[in-house]
Amino acid sequence: VGGGEVVVESCCDKALSETQHGCDGDGDGGVVLVTSAQFKQLTADDAVLNRALPKPATIACWDDSAIDWHGFALIIIRSPWDYTQRHEEFDEWLSKISRHPHVCNPVAMLRWNAHKRYLNDLQAAQIPIVPTVVLPKGSGCEEVVELIGKRGWDTAVLKPAVGSFGNDVITISHSDLAKRTRNTQAYSHVQVLLGSRDMLLQPYMTSVRTRGEVSLIYIDGRFVHAVKKIPPRGDFKVQGGKIESHEPTEREMQIAHNTIQACLSCASLNRTSNSNKQKQHNTQHKQQQHHPLLYVRIDLLSANDGSQYVSEVEALDPELFFRLSDRCVRSFAAAIRNRLAS
Repeated sequence: VGGGEVVVESCCDKALSETQHGCDGDGDGGVVLVTSAQFKQLTADDAVLNRALPKPATIACWDDSAIDWHGFALIIIRSPWDYTQRHEEFDEWLSKISRHPHVCNPVAMLRWNAHKRYLNDLQAAQIPIVPTVVLPKGSGCEEVVELIGKRGWDTAVLKPAVGSFGNDVITISHSDLAKRTRNTQAYSHVQVLLGSRDMLLQPYMTSVRTRGEVSLIYIDGRFVHAVKKIPPRGDFKVQGGKIESHEPTEREMQIAHNTIQACLSCASLNRTSNSNKQKQHNTQHKQQQHHPLLYVRIDLLSANDGSQYVSEVEALDPELFFRLSDRCVRSFAAAIRNRLAS
């Protein structure tokens, strides 16, 4: 989530001065970009998008009780990045907007994507994912030691199942964790993390330091651009590192395409009940072939042997790197216009 985005107010002053903020209350029937208190003046990346819209969108924090969400024609989730610390509250908010006919992305996808157990769903759908074990809150260090040993991992990555910005993502050595008396600080840290929330356990893929992580961005079901993120020197997390445009390979495109199709199935977005089929047929001409997902980002990691795996799917609140792609900005703005016109 997020990708290390920062707010740069100086470059957004013009857009912000023209924009209605959520604290004003009711919507005006237009577009609202949903954010959080930390980013209530938009991220620099989303400011680029907002300037490309025919009319600047309303900016609103998801937890602003003064907002009449049903007063907007289109609700677009962008940067509610504190939901990871307030997951239950955020889920309650999703319930409030779930009856709105135009939430992007659909609430079913937002909920499915919020907890990284979705990786196991993708694995069941034959998508190559980074091997992942979901550790329920309250799991113990001994269990982690056993799991790492059974899987033959020398080093593993432990990360929150609901998390952002690389917070509380750590590497753990099997030998150090097993010999707890030699590294009591590391053992205690792992135990605290396990006791506070659901966590994921994955192998540490050393190639990330040199090959980085590739992200493919899709708008309205169409590929628009890709980026490569390289970690800072001496780190394994891509947040705060180098970001550059990337020309995806055929293999990367195929994995991403297959992953998106699997996501739709897992979140039940490509299943239409018999009772709704006639209604769907009657309104098909109005939908203008809208894809169920306005936006989605597929992140890939490469192993040392060159094989590639899905590390994350970002369909809730991804950074889309508008500043690196005019095509991405134009495509997103056009998709919004098409949805408003339907």
